[in-house]
Amino acid sequence: MIADSLAARDTILQALREELVGPDPNVPPYRGRPLDTNGPIEFAIWQDARGPWHDAATGEEILHDIEPVRRYGVAVLHPAREEADPLATAVGLATADDTSDESTPLTPEILGAGADPLEVDDDDFDLSLANAYEPSAMAVSFRVRLPTGSRLVAEGTMGRYEPLQVHIAETDSIRSWWVRRPVQLRAVFETADLASGRSRKRVHPAELSCAAGPLDLDIEAFSRPAGSGGDPDVRLVTVFLVNRTTSGRGSVSCLFQAGFMVSATDGAAILPYPEGRGSASQSDEDESIALLYRRYQTFSCFGVMPRGRAR
Repeated sequence: MIADSLAARDTILQALREELVGPDPNVPPYRGRPLDTNGPIEFAIWQDARGPWHDAATGEEILHDIEPVRRYGVAVLHPAREEADPLATAVGLATADDTSDESTPLTPEILGAGADPLEVDDDDFDLSLANAYEPSAMAVSFRVRLPTGSRLVAEGTMGRYEPLQVHIAETDSIRSWWVRRPVQLRAVFETADLASGRSRKRVHPAELSCAAGPLDLDIEAFSRPAGSGGDPDVRLVTVFLVNRTTSGRGSVSCLFQAGFMVSATDGAAILPYPEGRGSASQSDEDESIALLYRRYQTFSCFGVMPRGRAR
């Protein structure tokens, strides 16, 4: 019974992840029919173009009815450039020039190939405001013991989307679809760089492998002493990933399904993160959570930064 319940929970979590974050590269194959994206894409009528589809060569998903930044609202990193009015450029948001209260009609061009406005699923999550915050960086902080010769390895499998031009002969129209491309990242940080010095320092990876296409991704670390009793091998490390892409706009310049894992290797060990349990300033809720999870320890702290603040 417990095994059945856990399996059901895993199924729900996987479906929720695919809905909000996007396809999981560890759970193939993607849904829909295969489509050859290596040449011109043309359909005779709208009905023939109805999805879902996936790339015949790679198995990656193809979005045919909505732009990626409107489809997914979690784990998206926007370019870290300044904007005079960040909300004005967020997809799905009204600008200062939009004064009409009338809603945009649901046309086949908006809904997708051959879609019927009456068939739209009203139970779908409304993600139109999910990317208004436009985070451009993510980071994880942890306490780690770094003996001589040890290393930290950050790895991530993420995604980006390229536009596809699709011709519908029936209406002689061109529509933009989006095909997912994988992004692979691996960075190695050496102890000699992380553990030297008595103050906070910014560390570049000693080894970096990044297959991100036109995206400009930057992964670095902040390291500072955090040893109890003056242990020089213990550091408080923050590894951060920033999307520094300057070319393109919208989905083509964003990183999707963003995330990475940091592993301690060659003798390094991640230690419990400092916590303020028992502090007099704790609220009732904090004390309740501390009691509930009293047998568990925190080993990292994760966060994202809004667009324009990533440096």
